[in-house]
Amino acid sequence: MGGNRSRVLSGFPADRIPPGIQVLSAREFAKNTVALNPRLALAAVHEIASRSGRYGATLAVGEILETLRDRYGMIEAVDMMTEAESA
Repeated sequence: MGGNRSRVLSGFPADRIPPGIQVLSAREFAKNTVALNPRLALAAVHEIASRSGRYGATLAVGEILETLRDRYGMIEAVDMMTEAESA
């Protein structure tokens, strides 16, 4: 993304971002967050699945993971959760 990365990701100039704040894409944020505890992240996906169907379609865990991977490109985050499930 080059030198304009912060502007592209955040929508405002990099000089407006407070010190100590790192601007990340949603994909990178998800990867970093899941890496902290893949099992807990997977538990959150299970919770989302259990609550689905209240206002829309009922979704299985696999469907949610597939959406995160295919629609949002969160391949690494999904891979970590899938590995945690099979471990």
